[in-house]
Amino acid sequence: METKKNTLLAGLLVGMGYVASSLAADGQIIFTGSMTSPTCVISVNNQGATATVNMPPVLASQLAHGGDTAGETPFRITLDSCTGPTVLSAYVYFEPAAGYTATAGMMNNKSGPGYAENIRIELLRDSYSLNLEEGVNWSTWYASAADLDINTVTNSASGDFVVRYYAANDSVTAGTVQTVVNYTIIYL
Repeated sequence: METKKNTLLAGLLVGMGYVASSLAADGQIIFTGSMTSPTCVISVNNQGATATVNMPPVLASQLAHGGDTAGETPFRITLDSCTGPTVLSAYVYFEPAAGYTATAGMMNNKSGPGYAENIRIELLRDSYSLNLEEGVNWSTWYASAADLDINTVTNSASGDFVVRYYAANDSVTAGTVQTVVNYTIIYL
């Protein structure tokens, strides 16, 4: 019985050798290329890549009810002097900076003595609120991103945005408003 098992095993191994040799590669293909991305000069309101957008002072009474908005302030992000491939599609992805948070898709105000309470900062593009989230979720990044208007003649891009105060509830208090958002340019 032991001899039959050994003979069968030896036959299977030899057979597998023939199958393996018949599946040997006949050649190979080498794929080569390079990854490039545009290099652009990024500017927010002509201040450079890091900028401050000053919102107007508003009365807390203008934000008396949850959902009230005030102080709409436009700002523009531009990509100029792009080198490398032509910019065909570019998006701006926004997310809270370290130490700041978002609730309901909007930035929370800094907390502490002297800061206004129950106020959020809302970012908009074309009258649509951008849904900011904490941490990059690449499967849904587009909810907090906005496309930029591309000029293929000058190989540049720009996007107009609006930021405004948003009452989180009926209890907005007077004080300083400050929040920080990071942004990433995504080339597709």
